Amino acid sequence: MNDSLLEKANKAVEEFLDTDPRKCEPGEYGRIHQKANVGLRIRDDQFVNLRVDVDQKLRAIGLAFADPVVREGYARSALLKFLPDLQSKPEKS
Repeated sequence: MNDSLLEKANKAVEEFLDTDPRKCEPGEYGRIHQKANVGLRIRDDQFVNLRVDVDQKLRAIGLAFADPVVREGYARSALLKFLPDLQSKPEKS
């Protein structure tokens, strides 16, 4: 997803949260609300895409290595940024 689109989505959501509905015209408030809804959908799609990307990488590793010990060792060394909880888990001997 385009970074500028994600930035615009974040800006639309922030603008909506900063808007006081009592000091805004109803039509203008509705426009800001719809813009924020689209922004939230874009942000949600971005987070879903990131999760799918990580899941696909984990699935590929699962298919590539048949031995569970080798698979876990590879995941520990290569995927620390995707799975930060692996850092705190003690290694099995």
